[in-house]
Amino acid sequence: MNQSISDIVTVSTLLGYVKIKCSQSTSVDEITKIATKKVSISNNLLMFGLELRESLSSIGDRLFLCPYLTWSEFAGLVNEQNILLSIRLFPTNFEDYMRKDRSTLHYLHDQVNRFYKSVWEDCKDSQSCFEIGCLDIKLSFDCEITEELLDQLDKSRGFSTFFPSHVLHRQKAKYLRRDILNYAQNLHYYSKEDCMLEHLNRLLMLTQFDSDSYACYLGAGLGIPIRLLLGPRSQVRVNIGNTDEVRLLCYFASIQQIIFSEISRKEGRRYQVKLVLSNDPDAEQPIIFTFDSKLTADTVLHTLEGYCKLSPDMQTNSAAAEHSPLLLNGCPFRQLMDLSACDQYGKCSQIHQYLLRSHITLERVLGEGQFGDVYKGTYRPPEAGSSTILVAVKACKVGLGSEEKQRWLEEADLHAKLTHPHIIKLYGVCRDEPVWLVLEFAGEGE
Repeated sequence: MNQSISDIVTVSTLLGYVKIKCSQSTSVDEITKIATKKVSISNNLLMFGLELRESLSSIGDRLFLCPYLTWSEFAGLVNEQNILLSIRLFPTNFEDYMRKDRSTLHYLHDQVNRFYKSVWEDCKDSQSCFEIGCLDIKLSFDCEITEELLDQLDKSRGFSTFFPSHVLHRQKAKYLRRDILNYAQNLHYYSKEDCMLEHLNRLLMLTQFDSDSYACYLGAGLGIPIRLLLGPRSQVRVNIGNTDEVRLLCYFASIQQIIFSEISRKEGRRYQVKLVLSNDPDAEQPIIFTFDSKLTADTVLHTLEGYCKLSPDMQTNSAAAEHSPLLLNGCPFRQLMDLSACDQYGKCSQIHQYLLRSHITLERVLGEGQFGDVYKGTYRPPEAGSSTILVAVKACKVGLGSEEKQRWLEEADLHAKLTHPHIIKLYGVCRDEPVWLVLEFAGEGE
């Protein structure tokens, strides 16, 4: 395998810039994990993603880079200064995170506060904005709010740092200071952690920041225009048309598979995301969302995937989830053909096993080809007490077209169907990019 030239990627975080050394084949997912570890935020890496800074002014339509894109693929499309390490999946209980993962909660607070101040002029509940501002002052100075502190604040940062203009202009400055001092009495016994939790909960009530929304169509083709709402409280809901009607479609825990497809129409390409629910065994009526934008479809698909993996049912059945992946056909930027065997009733079962790349170690190159290389390696089965197995790994080259990639997957399909002592056995497939076929190692080259 050719060695790639190393680059230095600069990732913006709310705690400053992080420089990461990577090759052309380093994925967005790997860059995200390295950036998260470098700023010592959290061990829960699934919650984070690389957000496009153009979308930071609104929780609605937050867009993220596909985790499977490589540095060489997105470097020419996106200025690295326009991406930010963000919490992509919101927690359900702030109090739990204060106890278990305080660094992530602090990062979430900074992220949400930054978002709030970008949209606070549109928040017309002046009393809520006033109380949130008082909490912010208490948090920023971590001491009792007094006349002397307000004098210091007014001379250094100004009240406009903590309050939107509609709060500042509704009364004279001396009355605003009086009201701040009066409200500060309610916060006298608040610790810094208490203030942060109260601040987050107030912002949640005011802005609904934990619910991402995306414009799309419900159904195949040009269906019903909707806003798709995704979040730990909203689950999967839709806001239909220009009405205030919000309808619950399903819970993340009930999603069995997420199927992506790309369709061509006269008006251009469109991208569909189908949800097959576990309480619908025949899957005759999956929930279908259609998108005009490839990036939006990819963002929604991976957001759904993330919340599904965080759901208690998925975590309880993690072993089964590894062998029955949520993303049956991959995603908009990494499409895979559907390798499944269907019986006469239309119910499908996987032909071959999906393996985790972390269970495989490559040792040396056995051969090189136009579409990929073959390595000698070892495979460590996940079962307790299992010994490592010598394997041959056929690694599909990154960036191949869908036709070439399909040939690799067809080869895996064929291997899985054939079982004979004289035919090399297929142990399984690593289906994320780059695709690996993990085969029995033939020591004598037979």
